[in-house]
Amino acid sequence: MLPAAHGLVLSRLVTLTGVLRMIGVFARFYRPSRWTAPLEAVGRDSLIYYLSHYPFMIGATVLPAAVGVAWGPAHLVVCCAAAIAVGMVLARFRNSPAIGLLFAAPAPYLPAQPSDRFRV
Repeated sequence: MLPAAHGLVLSRLVTLTGVLRMIGVFARFYRPSRWTAPLEAVGRDSLIYYLSHYPFMIGATVLPAAVGVAWGPAHLVVCCAAAIAVGMVLARFRNSPAIGLLFAAPAPYLPAQPSDRFRV
């Protein structure tokens, strides 16, 4: 009998193996089409959608409340539409300098070359 910690690790390895196997199986049958293109575009820019959706959804809750709409489906529609619209705009202009800085990793620190230390 395995200790509890070993059983947990083993179960996670088995699960991960199964997930990776299923990805491999479905990858063989996948064919891009015009129906999957929007989902693929969101997948390529998923970091942008992920990082930008929440602040705009919170801000979008103020709009229906300001016009007197009670919480419900209207809030859900406005929040989701705002999150998707803002994500699309940011993804469209991700290569512009202002927006690109929001989603780009900083350049790594590179020490000066040894020859640079002795220049005057």
